[in-house]
Amino acid sequence: MTFSTTSPRAAITAADITILPEFQNLIPPLSAEELDQLQNSICADGCIDPLIVWKGKGILLDGHNRYAYCKANGIEFRVHELRFSDHNEARNWIILNQLGRRNLSPEAATILRGKLYNAAKKAVSNPDGLGGKSGKIDEGKSCPQQTTAAQIAAKTGVSERTIKNDGAFVEACDTLGITQAVMAGKLDAPRAAVIEVAKSLPEKPSKEQVRKAALELGSEKKKRREPWFENVTAGIASHHVGNLVRRWWNKCPEKHRPNLREKFIQAVEFITRDESTDGGKDGAA
Repeated sequence: MTFSTTSPRAAITAADITILPEFQNLIPPLSAEELDQLQNSICADGCIDPLIVWKGKGILLDGHNRYAYCKANGIEFRVHELRFSDHNEARNWIILNQLGRRNLSPEAATILRGKLYNAAKKAVSNPDGLGGKSGKIDEGKSCPQQTTAAQIAAKTGVSERTIKNDGAFVEACDTLGITQAVMAGKLDAPRAAVIEVAKSLPEKPSKEQVRKAALELGSEKKKRREPWFENVTAGIASHHVGNLVRRWWNKCPEKHRPNLREKFIQAVEFITRDESTDGGKDGAA
């Protein structure tokens, strides 16, 4: 169970706050545009939203970008403390909190759901329920429990199948050391390719083997993009919208691309016209 208290400004200072890399890596990075908007907002109005800190631990759970900017510029901030029973509960809170953000990219959502599922699987003796994968039970025994995937799916609003796919994808990304790049939208290789490359590695790969495998994914990404594609999408001002557009095109089967190319160009032209009307800004982070 989680309890909360709001501390006055004098109670907790920047020196009292600890940054845990594992928790910080669960926070999707802001684009340069989003970070600029956040800093301008703090300069104009101060740090309005309080930082979220684990009570009794001083570990920052939410507000890493605000904390860094306020600390560097001597700007005051408020702290809201939450109490957790253990490390996993705090970690799960961070993930669910991030999944509730409206400007979260599909890539980041996939990674976070996968991490939530994979951690939950390790915490239980039978993630598939009492009846196992088949769902069958012997007569006289209690009914199967809801599977771990079903529980996470209910919390995150997606299907059980999606959760399992997300978990497999995150395992592959972690193996290849590309999790943060995927979350940041810097690598959008197809899921199937990521999983296939990860499975091709030996059980205990060397750093060089992992590096070469990751480079192979980067080459795959370049092969899937024609020169005209970069020219067309270069005009999209919004980082978030640009990532969505590129992700959609990368999912298109090669055989269908010639027929869809003209429609794709028309869609991008419509997006850039719309951005020129409203200023091309994403929602605030």
